[in-house]
Amino acid sequence: MKHMNLAFRFIVVALVAVLAGCASVTNSDTQQISITTRDKAGFAVTGAECTWRNSKGEGRFRTPAVVAVRRDYQALNIICSRDGLPDAADAFNSKSTSAMVGNILAGGPIGAAIDHTSGAGYDYPAVLTVWFASLDSNKPAAANQERKPFKIEHVMVPPPATGFAKVDDVDAVPRLGSKGRELYLEWLSKPFPRAVAVSDKGAMARGYGSHAMQQAVQNCEKLFGNPCRLYAVDDQVVWKSE
Repeated sequence: MKHMNLAFRFIVVALVAVLAGCASVTNSDTQQISITTRDKAGFAVTGAECTWRNSKGEGRFRTPAVVAVRRDYQALNIICSRDGLPDAADAFNSKSTSAMVGNILAGGPIGAAIDHTSGAGYDYPAVLTVWFASLDSNKPAAANQERKPFKIEHVMVPPPATGFAKVDDVDAVPRLGSKGRELYLEWLSKPFPRAVAVSDKGAMARGYGSHAMQQAVQNCEKLFGNPCRLYAVDDQVVWKSE
């Protein structure tokens, strides 16, 4: 009986190790960050026109703001301008998230590699401040030079995955014909960021780059004249059947 108990414990421990090796802790590939601007004296500078950029995307905003940025293992670069002050620029490094660490500790190298590639395994600081230096009266202010009109671009946040289907299940995409399936398969071979939008009548359009989601929806509606919805973003299906 004693030997049987030992054998049973050994089997349980082995199963736990196997299951842990298959585990993968997932994380969203976007992050909400509060961003403010201040002058050298520490006073808040409001209405600064800013651009954020990393290897996963870019966007524009006016401070103070809460901005949805793409997670990335590379630095987040922010450039801001304001009348009467020289341009301000800073770079903020990201750190591994608890999800990324969990993947490694749980023995999930595949999940950890995916989080690293997509950027989902990294976090930027939740609150950032970009500092303006004092204006040197002997030098012309860059902010006073001629600028193009500033336009704030809407940064679309990816909807949550719905579990409607696996992203590589081409037959699950609603009402696609043979040509549409070919285009969808081609889309699957493209790098992130990427998105696909479909209409209720079977039309489909694709988008790539930092504005992939907007591009996919706008192209779908422009080309086919029907309301369109996102079907998939990167490697997640976000479609909801209605």
